[in-house]
Amino acid sequence: MFVRLIVLALVPALLLAAEIKLFLVDGDALLVREYEVVEDRVRYFSTERSAWEEIPVEFIDLDKTRQTEERKLKRFESMRAESRVERQAERLARTELHNVPYEDGVYYWEGSSASSVRQAPIVIDNATSRTVMKIFSPIPIVPGKTELAIDEAHAPFATTVTKPMFFVRDPTILSLRMVRVESQQKKNRRIVQTILKAPQTNEFIEQQEEIELFRQQLGPGVYKIWPVQPLEAGEYAIIDFTPGEQNLRAWDFGVTPSETEAAPEPE
Repeated sequence: MFVRLIVLALVPALLLAAEIKLFLVDGDALLVREYEVVEDRVRYFSTERSAWEEIPVEFIDLDKTRQTEERKLKRFESMRAESRVERQAERLARTELHNVPYEDGVYYWEGSSASSVRQAPIVIDNATSRTVMKIFSPIPIVPGKTELAIDEAHAPFATTVTKPMFFVRDPTILSLRMVRVESQQKKNRRIVQTILKAPQTNEFIEQQEEIELFRQQLGPGVYKIWPVQPLEAGEYAIIDFTPGEQNLRAWDFGVTPSETEAAPEPE
């Protein structure tokens, strides 16, 4: 009577052609296509000589051989699962890409429709001047502190969803972020970003309250973003700028969660 072990029976079809290391007790290994234990012998198909051969079982480290193959199988299954998830994500991304309007902009996605989010006019407020910034124009920053704000108390658009999803289509996007803006009710404005300029080095330091994001690129210049954690009630903005270049753009929105709202998790 003999015990027959065909290791390849445990391996998926994609691994059938893979080589198996049949470990010897002295530390070396034989490269085989398959093997079986027959009483006191190990019969194996040598990939080097393309022939069936035998060796005494006491010369083979069967435990190491089996454990190595089990680890290989687990790695393969993990890679296959990751590949399946990636394929599903790619199919979803292709589907979602069709939902993004062709015009450049930021869009709030809810249900099955996309609503445009306006690009807010940014006001520069420093110790010497107060002007409206043109898109991607250099900001006249003076030494000290300059505040970039929106001259309104509230965004014209607000959602009750605490994990809102947005699509962004813009090939000029440089550094896409989401921030919570500081509301100043008495001044009827919201501060998006504060820029500090060192008087000696003229170095710029941008400061903003950033929200941790999930982001996915759906295509060239097209992104899907949503916050990692639910947003508290308040005023927010999606911004784009290059550190040190003073070229801030902002698309503002508010969050006013309802008492019974349970925001769906984006897939």
